[in-house]
Amino acid sequence: MLSKIISCLLTVSAIMLPGCWQEKQETIQENRKPSKSIHLQDMVKNKQDAPKVLRKHVAQGNVVVDFYAKWCPPCKMMLPIIDELSNTYENISFVKVDIDQFTDLANGFDVAGKHIAIQGVPVFYLFKDGAIVDQIDGGMHKEAFEQIMNASFGQ
Repeated sequence: MLSKIISCLLTVSAIMLPGCWQEKQETIQENRKPSKSIHLQDMVKNKQDAPKVLRKHVAQGNVVVDFYAKWCPPCKMMLPIIDELSNTYENISFVKVDIDQFTDLANGFDVAGKHIAIQGVPVFYLFKDGAIVDQIDGGMHKEAFEQIMNASFGQ
């Protein structure tokens, strides 16, 4: 009898919880402010141009490139943090690169004299006038991310 109750509860949980999570995520998405982050797919006409466009974009100024995937829980956690930071820092450009849309780019490309191949997401590359000044692997609290950005960009 106990095993039937547990089985029933697991079945109900499997059916109900994803729906609850989705509703919560949709509410979070609706309440977010628009982001000043730029999505690479909005910058390129075809995917073959992506490395060249990205290289050109990071060549000048302060740029944070966010390699992410829509299915990645830490990437989802970082989404509102990156959006908030992109709206806070006027002198830093934020570029988001979906590794599932740009698999060739994620598999490896050369920028700033280095070869970058994405091993895991999220990963953030911080560029200052075309040079990589830091790399952040994984998710973290906003304050920690800000400290790294401030140190890297001399804020």
